[in-house]
Amino acid sequence: MKKYLLSIDEKNMIYLNEIKNNTKASIKKIINYIIANYKENNGFNNIENNLVINHHSDTFEKKKMKEIRIKISEDEFNLLKEIATQNRFSSVSKEVSFRLINSLNENK
Repeated sequence: MKKYLLSIDEKNMIYLNEIKNNTKASIKKIINYIIANYKENNGFNNIENNLVINHHSDTFEKKKMKEIRIKISEDEFNLLKEIATQNRFSSVSKEVSFRLINSLNENK
């Protein structure tokens, strides 16, 4: 089994802790149970209809996203990775997205 670092909304974490206290099960088991239960009962066909993304504390419905690809040197990537870590982003992609959107926005 692989380990992952997840960001969970504070309200959801409170709810997970309530379940944990009531069931004496680990957070890992609870999350895996919820995913298995959702998969069994709903399948993946309706996931986009039910999915809501939390973005900078503003909740909005999932919008069509466009993907862009760029090529950078390994040194440039490592620099962005270091900066992303300093800015507490979990990935270089999030750092690049933040920088791009911030450069386009008048209100930085």
